[in-house]
Amino acid sequence: MSDFWNLPDGVEEIVPPLSTNLEKTKTELLDYFQNKGFDLIFTPLVEYSDFIGGLANEELSRSSFQFSDTNSERSLALRPDISNVAEKLKGINKNNDSLNKNIADNSSIEIKSIGEIEISILRQSIFELENSDIDYPIVINEAVKLAKKFGQEDSYRFINGVLDSYIAAR
Repeated sequence: MSDFWNLPDGVEEIVPPLSTNLEKTKTELLDYFQNKGFDLIFTPLVEYSDFIGGLANEELSRSSFQFSDTNSERSLALRPDISNVAEKLKGINKNNDSLNKNIADNSSIEIKSIGEIEISILRQSIFELENSDIDYPIVINEAVKLAKKFGQEDSYRFINGVLDSYIAAR
């Protein structure tokens, strides 16, 4: 492992020819999944907390999502620009039971019969409605767009109905 990079234990640099093979495999996988209708997203970068931001470390560390690396017992952090997304995911997971109850209370379908994509969209939308100052028409519109793109054929109507019912009951 190179002393130049500050990489966590167990993470090593890959140098040619391994990096060439890895890049070829990555390209083949990306092409395969794109042909199956998946979109490409970039995963967030993770760093040791004490190295984020150099001289601006204190401010950036306060605004980053941090967690512990059990191998090194050091604190890791997601880059601050995606920390709010990580916090939302953490909040959705933590409040899963209450989100499911809100969905069940406002749905004509039993929760166990709702598709995984639709339930995920509903959980995220209700969490957003409960924990942000975004106007509800914007949240509902985004949920409907997600359902049209990723959900079952007419699931966007179901999503819209559940969220409208939830808003009316608030």
